[in-house]
Amino acid sequence: MSNQRHSLINAVAGTTGTEVAVTPICSVNVSASTWGGQSVTLQTFNEKTEQWAGITDATFTANANQVLRLGSNQKVRAVTSGSAGTMAGVNVYFALHTS
Repeated sequence: MSNQRHSLINAVAGTTGTEVAVTPICSVNVSASTWGGQSVTLQTFNEKTEQWAGITDATFTANANQVLRLGSNQKVRAVTSGSAGTMAGVNVYFALHTS
């Protein structure tokens, strides 16, 4: 689908995903074939501080779908916790809402 942007595809624990430009309202789909007690956190980039920060209520420990409401022209990425071998098959994509 042309309105989907992937941050992580078949990733493992300890992975920082690709930066994705999103619309002010978008849906996120988070899944993993093995969670292994680890989590996925979504982060936004702050242009003023030039740092990435976690989004409140956007840390996942199980497969989930959630609607995000962000500011205009936000950059978002997914980051997995833990070390390699504890988590597998992680996929995170954003479905952009056009209206």
